[in-house]
Parts: sequence; structure tokens; C-alpha cells
Amino acid sequence: SARKGKRDVTVTNLDGQSNTKRRCFKVKKRKAPKIRSVDPNRGRVGTHVNVRITGKDFWGHVTVSFGSGIVVSHVVCVSSELITARLYIRTTAHIGYRDVTVRNPDHQEVTKRNAFRVTRSGDGDDDDDHG
Repeated sequence: SARKGKRDVTVTNLDGQSNTKRRCFKVKKRKAPKIRSVDPNRGRVGTHVNVRITGKDFWGHVTVSFGSGIVVSHVVCVSSELITARLYIRTTAHIGYRDVTVRNPDHQEVTKRNAFRVTRSGDGDDDDDHG
């Protein structure tokens, strides 16, 4: 929540003496995250899927969404370029393509359209409901 900009820094010794350097520390706004890929990029209804989301500028306790009918758990921000998560695709989830959203703790987020595909149980390649 800190405002971006330059700050003064003051160092105070134990004896009370201090010195200040003017405008020597800069607070910068973090960049919004970016998603490069989701792997695997599909899963069948009624199954668990472990996914890896690669990109840039991930940090902290990120949240991840794959839309309704998909429960996301065990989200770990491994690095600024990798998130892992476990999905459960409910049997009631709609078949078709899904947007994937990653949100950083500062509420900056990114959505990659049609990045994940829900397929029917036992079906690897149905083309229903694209969009």
C-alpha cells in the first residue's frame, strides 16, 4: 500500500546520533503478472489434475481461478515465473475452454483466455463449447 516514489533514509546509532540521506530509496509499483502457459492445458470431468502455470511477476500468496465447476487447491507460487496448483474438475463442470486467472496479493491480475479445456470423461478431443 506504500505510495511509489523516492524516500529519505535515516540511520540512528545507539547513542542517538543520526544522519539522513535524502531521496536515496525508491518504492516502485510491482508489475502485473503475465501467464505464458498452462500445462497440462486440459482435463476430464471428475478428475484431479496437477497444473503448472508459467509466466512472469508472480509473487506471494497468489490465487488462481479456472472458472465454475473447477476447484483449485494446493496453490504454490514456486517462483516469480512458476505456480503449481491441483485442480478437481467436478462432474457437473461445463465442457469446453476456460479462462485462467492469476491474482497477486496486491490485487493485480491477469487472465489468459481459453487457456484450459474441460473434456468429457473418457473423451480427449471433443470440440464442444469453444469460447
